[in-house]
Amino acid sequence: MDSKNSQSTGNSYSGQPAGAAPALKKHSATAAAIAKEQITTATKITRAAVFSGTYIWPLQGQYHFLTHPALFKPVLPNIIKATLFTIGVTVLLFILTYFPTVAVLAFVSGPFAFIAAIPVILGEGAAIGIVVAKIFWLGQATERLFDEVLVQQGLTKLVSRGREMQSDGRHGKRIGKLLTKPLERFSKENIIRWLISLPLTAIPVVGPAAFFLYNGAKSGPSYHARYFQLKSQRDRAETYGLQDQTHGSGAPVTTFNKAEFVHQHRGEYSAFGAMAMALNVLVPGGAIVCLFGNQVGAALWAAEIEKSGGDKVE
Repeated sequence: MDSKNSQSTGNSYSGQPAGAAPALKKHSATAAAIAKEQITTATKITRAAVFSGTYIWPLQGQYHFLTHPALFKPVLPNIIKATLFTIGVTVLLFILTYFPTVAVLAFVSGPFAFIAAIPVILGEGAAIGIVVAKIFWLGQATERLFDEVLVQQGLTKLVSRGREMQSDGRHGKRIGKLLTKPLERFSKENIIRWLISLPLTAIPVVGPAAFFLYNGAKSGPSYHARYFQLKSQRDRAETYGLQDQTHGSGAPVTTFNKAEFVHQHRGEYSAFGAMAMALNVLVPGGAIVCLFGNQVGAALWAAEIEKSGGDKVE
C-alpha cells in the first residue's frame, strides 16, 4: 500500500504529465517531416537553378547595356552620381567598420576573417547605394530601360499596354508617357532579408553561395515586375473589342497567372536572382551599373519568353 502511494507520488512529481511523451514524439515527427520536405524542395530548386542556364542573362545584360549607347547615354549622368555616392559609402564603411567586422567574423571564419569581411562590407555598401540611388536619382529609369529593350526586341505591342508609343519619324516607335502605376522602387522585405542574411558571406566557400542563392530565390521574380505588369494588361485596342470578357466591370481581363508562372519557374528565377545579386555585391563600385545591366538582362529574357511562347502556364 505504501509502496503504491510512493510510486504514485513519484509519478506526480516527475514533471511530465501522462500522455506528454507520445505528444512530444508526435510533434518531433511532424517537425522532422516538415524539415525533410523543406530540404527536398530546396534541393529541387537548387538543381533546377544550376541546370536552367538563366544565370547567363544578367551577364548578357551587362554586355548589351554597355555596348548600346542608346540605352546607357540617357541615364549616364544619374549613373555617375549614384556610382560616386556608392563608392564613397563603401570606402567609408571600410575605413570605419573593416577591423570591427574582422573581429566579429573571427569567431566564425577564424584566420579567414580578413577575407570574409570584404564581401560583407561590399554588400552593405551596395545595399545602401542602391536604396539611396533609387530614391534620389534613378526614379522610373529602370522601368523605362526595360521597355526600351522590349521595343528593341520587337515587342512594341506588349509595351503599348503600359506606355504611350510615339513615332520617331523613321517608321519606328519610341516610348512615351507611362500609362500604368509606377512600380515600387524597392522592397523593404528584400532589404531586411539581405541585411539579416549578409553574415552568411562570412562562412568560407559555401557561405557566399548560400547567401546569393537564398536572396536570389526571393528577389529573382522582382526583376520581371514590369513584365508581369505588362502581361496583366490587355492591349487597349483589344480591350475595346472584348467588352464581353470584362464581366461588366470595364476592367480588362488577362489569362496570365503570375503566381503559377513564378512557381513553375522557381529554379530559373533563383539562378537569375543569384547571379544578379552576385554582380551587385562583388563588383566594387559597380552596383549601380550592374543594377541597370541586370534590368537589361531581365528584359532580354522576357523577350525570349514571349517569342518562344514560354509564358504559358502548364
